[in-house]
Amino acid sequence: MTRHEGRCLYIRHPELFSSARRLVVFTEVPDAALAAQRLMMLNMDPPQHTRQRAFVNRGFTPRMVGRLEEHIVVICHALLDEVQPDGRAGTADFREPASPAPLPPAGDLRAGRARPAEDRDRIYELSNHLRRGRRS
Repeated sequence: MTRHEGRCLYIRHPELFSSARRLVVFTEVPDAALAAQRLMMLNMDPPQHTRQRAFVNRGFTPRMVGRLEEHIVVICHALLDEVQPDGRAGTADFREPASPAPLPPAGDLRAGRARPAEDRDRIYELSNHLRRGRRS
């Protein structure tokens, strides 16, 4: 079986390879947090995932993303400006500024406009709580 065939098998058989059953995470999530985790599209199986993806895809057409390209570049430059050297010559830790990078454009696409920075910080904070299975 090729890697492509294997991926197709996973995609076409959610009854065998469920994203919702135990989620798409690297650690076990407490049972109390499972319901909140299953609200994220990544942790859904068809047909719910398919419906959600169809809704979200409308905001990620080349035309819609093109409208936000300049805004996305500004966000990325601002995040890169926050990168601090990690103590080794010529190196830095990009994990911290990279984590929130997808959130502003995605939120802005859903809202149809750029959101204020303080809203983006709050959305990032809430997404981390949801990812960890906690409520704010």
